[in-house]
This record gives sequence, C-alpha cells and structure tokens, in this order.
Amino acid sequence: MAEDIVYKLRIPSKDIWFVQNTLENFDGLALLTEAKMEALYGTMEIITNSDFNFLFLEVFNALKEEIPELDLEGPI
Repeated sequence: MAEDIVYKLRIPSKDIWFVQNTLENFDGLALLTEAKMEALYGTMEIITNSDFNFLFLEVFNALKEEIPELDLEGPI
C-alpha cells in the first residue's frame, strides 16, 4: 500500500500558478496546499505518495530546468 510523502516547495510568486497547474494536471501525482506568500516567493506543501514519488521528482526536475529558483525540501 502506498504511503504519503510530504515535501515543502518554494516557488517564485510569478510562477506559482504555472507550477501548481502543471503538478495538478498529472492525475494523482500530487496534492498542493494553499500557498503561504512571502516577499517574492510562495511556499506550499506537496503531498504525493510512494507510488508516484519517482514521477513527481522527475516532473519537479523538469520544472526546475525551466524555473531555476524552485526549491524542494524534504521529505518532511
């Protein structure tokens, strides 16, 4: 049975919609919490599971190539 894995994602505020939309359009890949806004960044918790973790990390790395300021912490 799959286990939940939680990460903290820091996203430049101008890219929050794009990143959230991209991650949520992969059916079952990840669930994003509401963003907590800082000066130029938003921070979200990302919940995925052990079945999708490898795919989630691949998608994150592809996004990071487009948005180098993305930062992923965890699992927490």
